[in-house]
Amino acid sequence: MTRSYLQFAVFLALPAAMCQSPASPTSEILTLEVAAAKVECVGEAASRCMLVRDSATTEWRKFYGSISGFEYVEGFRYRIRVERTRVANPPADGSSYRYRLIELLAKEPSDPSG
Repeated sequence: MTRSYLQFAVFLALPAAMCQSPASPTSEILTLEVAAAKVECVGEAASRCMLVRDSATTEWRKFYGSISGFEYVEGFRYRIRVERTRVANPPADGSSYRYRLIELLAKEPSDPSG
């Protein structure tokens, strides 16, 4: 397992700020903060990943996947509510989860000075 996939797996395993969705036992509702700039990351190939965290007190983590319905624009910080659903038979090189935007809670321009 490569380091980047291990980091992603650790992120997915964190239970903080999660609750069970009444709709499905394989779904969870998460509230995430998304950083204003993407960073270099390596999964299958070199690319740029969003940085996310589940609260202001946790560290930023690279997010290798996509969020259905979420249109990221660099230069803005976001707070979003998403549904994370376990994928029954994920491909060997794919995520075990699928993400879907439920609600855009906040979108603020990044402060370029800091």
